[in-house]
Amino acid sequence: MVVLKRAQESVKDYDTMRYTTCDNMCESGCGLKVFLKEGRIVDIWGDEEHPQNYGSVCPKGTANFQHAYNPLRAKYPVIREDNVNGKFRRVTWDEGLDFVAERLKYIREKWGNHTVAAHRTGRSSYGNKLGGSRFLAMYGTPNIYGQGPLCCESPGARGQYVYGAKEFLRLFNPVQDAMNSDTIFVSGSNAAALEVITMKWWIEAQERQGAKFIVVDPRFNATMAKADLALRLRPTTDAYLGNAIAHVLIHEIDGIDREFIDKWTVGFEKYAELVKDYTPEKAENITWVPAEDIRKAAELMAYPRRTHFSGCLGTAQQYNAGNGNASYQSLVAITGNVGMKGGGWNWLHNCRPVLSAGKDLKNYVANIKEPQLSDKIIPWGDTSSACTIDPGYTGKPYPVKGLIWNGNHAVQWPHNNKVREYMKNLYLGVHLSFHPNETMSWMHAAFPITSFFEHAGVVHHGNNRLVQWHNQVIDRQWECRADIDFWAGLAKRFEFGDAYYTPDGKSWWATKDEFGNPVPDDTKYPGTTIEINERVCQNWFHSQESFVSGITDDLMDPEKSPKGGVMWPAETKDESMMFSDPEATIRGAQWIMYKEGVNYPGTDKRFPTPSGKVELYSAALEQIGWYPMPIHIEPNNAPVARPDLWEKYPLILCTGRLVAHFHEMGHWWPWMVELEPHRFINIHTDAAKVLNVKDGDTVVVENDYGKIIGPAWVNEMVDEGEVWGPEGFDKYQPFYPYSNINELIDNTVKDPFYTQAQYKCNLVRVYRLDDDPDNAVEKTKEYLSKVKRAPKDYLDPEKEKTVSLGTYTRLTQKGSGIYYVGVPRDKWETK
Repeated sequence: MVVLKRAQESVKDYDTMRYTTCDNMCESGCGLKVFLKEGRIVDIWGDEEHPQNYGSVCPKGTANFQHAYNPLRAKYPVIREDNVNGKFRRVTWDEGLDFVAERLKYIREKWGNHTVAAHRTGRSSYGNKLGGSRFLAMYGTPNIYGQGPLCCESPGARGQYVYGAKEFLRLFNPVQDAMNSDTIFVSGSNAAALEVITMKWWIEAQERQGAKFIVVDPRFNATMAKADLALRLRPTTDAYLGNAIAHVLIHEIDGIDREFIDKWTVGFEKYAELVKDYTPEKAENITWVPAEDIRKAAELMAYPRRTHFSGCLGTAQQYNAGNGNASYQSLVAITGNVGMKGGGWNWLHNCRPVLSAGKDLKNYVANIKEPQLSDKIIPWGDTSSACTIDPGYTGKPYPVKGLIWNGNHAVQWPHNNKVREYMKNLYLGVHLSFHPNETMSWMHAAFPITSFFEHAGVVHHGNNRLVQWHNQVIDRQWECRADIDFWAGLAKRFEFGDAYYTPDGKSWWATKDEFGNPVPDDTKYPGTTIEINERVCQNWFHSQESFVSGITDDLMDPEKSPKGGVMWPAETKDESMMFSDPEATIRGAQWIMYKEGVNYPGTDKRFPTPSGKVELYSAALEQIGWYPMPIHIEPNNAPVARPDLWEKYPLILCTGRLVAHFHEMGHWWPWMVELEPHRFINIHTDAAKVLNVKDGDTVVVENDYGKIIGPAWVNEMVDEGEVWGPEGFDKYQPFYPYSNINELIDNTVKDPFYTQAQYKCNLVRVYRLDDDPDNAVEKTKEYLSKVKRAPKDYLDPEKEKTVSLGTYTRLTQKGSGIYYVGVPRDKWETK
């Protein structure tokens, strides 16, 4: 394997250099060298010995120190006893925890434990993710939510029914293995901006090894600019595109691995019959991708070419996410790219290990009688916390009276105006705060949380199935503490406290010096505190789950062990210390998953499905009432499914992220704001001309859920029928306080399979701030009819069997009223 190491050394004056890992700024998990002078960070560079980034680092990694020292960050615990209009009062951590515990006990007595919900974002540490789950299970609520169903977990949920897995399907081959690929296929990921280090490997495979690069996205972005074949598709039509590629491979060019199909799959005949009708010509009408380009894509991934399949949020955040991802997962199988170098289903953000908050929680969970607030099809896995929005707003089927969360999901959730109404109904809102953002503004209590430089812990997100360690390299700033201290401190105030933090007789609490290092408990000198010992705590969490039970803090620590941490599964210490393949640059038992002759961990099968094979047709899904094979279902809030709505809102809105920001992170840091300050609206050049919009003009984007105002970015990156805008902004940010684009997203339209919100496709109208909106709509519709982007220009779902509307859309069209709970406009923008 050829790699380029980039030696990194600071030119600034420093007296100490520490090794650590960039945590939760994306999923790459890059090694960092942090240079310090008298205990303060003066410079950050990539670690050239780290096998993921080899010295490279993106802007967010370099600028992270601005978060640690940011005078604008949350610094002190605060509470307010009255309501969300009252003023916060600064308190100690103990006073704040007493306040929260008192209100939680009141909620338990008046409304019941089940009326408390909690959401832990992907930016959470182990302490928040697992420590929070542990507390909430002991408290007795079923409403424990993670980030996956809002972010990018639906691909893994659907893939479990294709390949089999313990919980979710996860990445097969590490990104470094793309150097062995003939073709790299990526859908729904602008990795050049958002996963810069992952993109580095794809570009090196393309430029140094001659790999062909296919990129699928609704917007011609930076990643697509490097592609050999760019497929710009209509948002959320991945299932049709995947099935059309399969049609070419099976029925036109015989580009499939028949030996693998015969030996290792079930349902191929039914699948081949299904995709027979998905011709490239029909696909061009539905997806906007030219038929000739679909055929080129099929030729570039045809057997025996080794194809590295990858993607990210674009394939997840849509109404038909389950089917769209299954269509790509099926392509991996029929081309034989399973368990072999250069191949694999390698979806980004689908890499974290199976985790457990404790085997001892079974009895607590068994005592929870009320159902979780959820509306997904599958009876397992996580659930989108957005499922609490309507109950929180309406009180049905039961109210949400307590909410504990972090991040900025009051605006990251869909339908921000409804969320604000939900917030008003809380008796207790608690925020674990990085910044005093809009979410914090709706809470009754907020606790300042440390950055990853200020505490030690596990880096549990890594695009290579990596589990790594970040070291504490600076003192805690102001009165910030690790989020596990919040949960363990709260547990102290309940009857289950000892069981929470002394599960095996060894307490997680420890006396620490001013640098965060454990010292004898009787130490009395100034600066000592009683805090959770992250090494003891997080080693215990790993001991509770076999897939990571061999991975301890010392084996992950870049200052004590080889760089890069450990790839799970690693069930023993020996597996955590082995390099399982001659090309492996990271330790772990399986460099490549699903290899022939190797059983899936904990099973006696290569593929732990009911049949023991790859299931192109899933009888298990059919039994629970879901599609056993991937079909195209039209997105709701789109021209084909809702021609009535198109008459009012004729442009398709797609959303995404920017290189300088990861959700709220970056928006509070001067360097990142200087790099990408604005929440712009990307609109096609010709559409802009029709609306008399010039580059930089202030425009309004609007639909029934809300409206936003911002500068237009005019170019041909988007299709004539589409506009695009970045998420992550809010009105409380200090430099460019824009409303979040999620004001415009419908919270009720979710992938029924896994409750993934449809962030990637919603209908809107766009007009200049000083223009008449109705006139702008008429001009837009006239223009879209000319360029064949009107509802009448697509295949008719009533006549074409490859185009389904789905039950949700059909009920909506009948005006059932059961799926949409509106918010009166006179309540918008009020507290």
